[in-house]
Amino acid sequence: MHPVTQLFDIIEGPIRFALVEWAIERGVFSACVQGKTAGDIALLTQSDEEKTLRVLKALVSLKMLGFRDDTFHTDPDWVPFLDDTSSQSLVQTFKDLSKTRHANLNAIGALAAGITPQMRKPSFDAAHWQRQQQSLSSFHKAVAGDAMLSALQTLPEWDGATSVLDIGGGSLELSQAIVQDNPNARVTLFDLPNMVEGLDTGGKPAIQTQAGDYNVLDTLPQGPFDIIWCSMSLYFARDLRGLFSALLDQLSPGGVLTSFHEDLDPDRCGPSRHVIGRLMPALGGKDVSFSGGYIADLMRQVGLQSITSQTIEAPFGPFRLDAGRK
Repeated sequence: MHPVTQLFDIIEGPIRFALVEWAIERGVFSACVQGKTAGDIALLTQSDEEKTLRVLKALVSLKMLGFRDDTFHTDPDWVPFLDDTSSQSLVQTFKDLSKTRHANLNAIGALAAGITPQMRKPSFDAAHWQRQQQSLSSFHKAVAGDAMLSALQTLPEWDGATSVLDIGGGSLELSQAIVQDNPNARVTLFDLPNMVEGLDTGGKPAIQTQAGDYNVLDTLPQGPFDIIWCSMSLYFARDLRGLFSALLDQLSPGGVLTSFHEDLDPDRCGPSRHVIGRLMPALGGKDVSFSGGYIADLMRQVGLQSITSQTIEAPFGPFRLDAGRK
């Protein structure tokens, strides 16, 4: 890409975001699944029809809407992810992630100078956990569940596995996909009480949930497990080496402990998707991304063997799959 092209993409980035945010907040994509005119959308959004037409055509230029016979249609490829009624809808995920990733965006200079802006503390009430669960479930249904199952299927131990522990899974999508793909498997999903509380296994004996906190090791599920799966969930471990040691004790002989997380380069300058996406939390003191084979090194330290590592290209960025055996 020519540097000037990249520069113009950067300049236009906030405009693109504002367009999509406006359309999501006002339900434009859901409305246009059936096809709507600019007048229909102006009425829906209480906007000026002529100016609404310009905004809608801008969304057409992004290929998120189609336009024919004076009618706007949400592009079929986008419908599963932007229609509020879809089980794969990423609307809540979009709202949550943009809030986290854009927090203090206008204060980069102050943060770089070591000045932390005053922020209202988040409320971890029942509504917060419900939103978290909904957002995570939709994300897994949309893309992450398939990416994680595909990663699991690359393991030599996959076909023979009959017991799987999902650490911090947050939703049942992966558990259900595992059981469907491997009918002999039994899955235990372990997560915080507030996340587990709202999960309904539908009475399926092959899937169990257990509430606990991986920072309190005696709340971990008791094995043995053929596969222990840790995906985008290890960021808040106070003693990751100690946690891996405890999980090693819960592996079956020949069992495998896996990690599916981003892997920044040794200088922590790439991949850009992860460095840029997590910049604002990092400037605020939450620089939790893993890098440079850190996970694999910890696996070796606790005694895991035959460690393998590979990069999985997911729609949400490249992720590293580390696997260590007992």
